[in-house]
Amino acid sequence: MRIIITDRDIDQELDDGWKRLEHYKNAHTEFMVMCSNGHKILIRWDHYKKGVRCKFCAGLARLTNEDIDRRLDNEWTRLSDYVNNRTPLELICPNGHHIKMEWANYQQGKRCVLCFKENNRGSNHRSWKFWLTNEDRERLARRNLQYDTWRLAVFKRDNYTCKKCGIFGKNLRIHAHHLYNFKEYKELRCDVGNGVTMCESCHVRFHNIYGRANNTPEQFLEFIS
Repeated sequence: MRIIITDRDIDQELDDGWKRLEHYKNAHTEFMVMCSNGHKILIRWDHYKKGVRCKFCAGLARLTNEDIDRRLDNEWTRLSDYVNNRTPLELICPNGHHIKMEWANYQQGKRCVLCFKENNRGSNHRSWKFWLTNEDRERLARRNLQYDTWRLAVFKRDNYTCKKCGIFGKNLRIHAHHLYNFKEYKELRCDVGNGVTMCESCHVRFHNIYGRANNTPEQFLEFIS
């Protein structure tokens, strides 16, 4: 005998907080309901009986701009339209930084990268060397600046070209090699005449052959010949 299900039966069997918004026809026809979180969805009764529930609550529905706005933390602002989880959204964080972030990353708990950098500078950084004095830090900063200036001068003089193989490249592909080794000849560390340009591959090969200590110009001449 066929059992006829009525609207009243549906109302009684819906979970707490759920509400029927349309007349029920049969188990295989979708009808409108509202879930306990206020989402309006179309659902089949046979699917509901099998455990299917709100696709919005389950994160399976395509989100709208309004859905995104409701899910953003307090004081976050959306500037661009939501497309999908992997298309960056333009957002403004509570500190006023204008950033782009994939919604999937936001849902995983990631937030403003600029705020992260600001909060991890100086003494807050995990690599902060607390034993150094301010004078030590100033001296290291000057040395790093001098070394960077020296590298760039060597590259420009050699036209960014490896003296061994002739490959042309920018900073990520080429190195500045000290003819007289860095450790012993402190006075020549930032002497442009003591530097030559080598590509990364040739530079590694040189030190594999001659080691990393007591290097000399003679070794370099032998290597390139």
